[in-house]
Amino acid sequence: MPCAADDPAGSPLLRHAIGGLRSTLADCMAIYAPNANSYRRFRS
Repeated sequence: MPCAADDPAGSPLLRHAIGGLRSTLADCMAIYAPNANSYRRFRS
């Protein structure tokens, strides 16, 4: 199995993994940024 895909957009498996992370990111913000000031740092 190659380490890198020839396609600049990445392999289908990589795109699927990133899509899963993006879909759960909003729910995880309660853990990663529990208050308003920490949330503002992510937005900058």
